Amino acid sequence: PKVPQDIYWGGGSNRGAICRLVLVEGIIPLSANLEDVCDPNVGFEYVPGKPQTSNIDVAMSNSFGFGGTNAALVFCAYKDI
Repeated sequence: PKVPQDIYWGGGSNRGAICRLVLVEGIIPLSANLEDVCDPNVGFEYVPGKPQTSNIDVAMSNSFGFGGTNAALVFCAYKDI
């Protein structure tokens, strides 16, 4: 699901911590201030209204800065084999 995190959690380090909690707890935060999806056929899954639970194995956090300072962190759930 697509979840914009800037409104609630601020900077990149906070978003990384949220991604970790999503993987550990399985709770997907809600899409902030989402009242209506313009085109439901776009193919994104949104989380309107309240957080949802799911089994998440991978989470990604993007950070975009001024002057092209960009980063993407991909977190994977650890599974002991």
